[in-house]
Amino acid sequence: SLRVIEAEAFESCKALKTVNIKEGLTHIGDEAFKDCKALKEIHIPYSVGMIAEDAFEGDNDLVIHCGKGSYAHEYAIQSGIEFVTD
Repeated sequence: SLRVIEAEAFESCKALKTVNIKEGLTHIGDEAFKDCKALKEIHIPYSVGMIAEDAFEGDNDLVIHCGKGSYAHEYAIQSGIEFVTD
């Protein structure tokens, strides 16, 4: 089972529109989804406890779906990224 999305794993990927991360992932690395212009939404579970500050750099239309009070929720607020809580 995947625990970490490594740095630059999907950087500049043009095919991703929606990403559903499974429970168990704990870390999203530096620039993991940087400049993924087609990426519109990502679902991040409670198990994610670390998201690099620049993980979604350049993804202007991104909406993070997350649990209220989760790390991803706090990250979205602090980063100014639109979010929807489950």
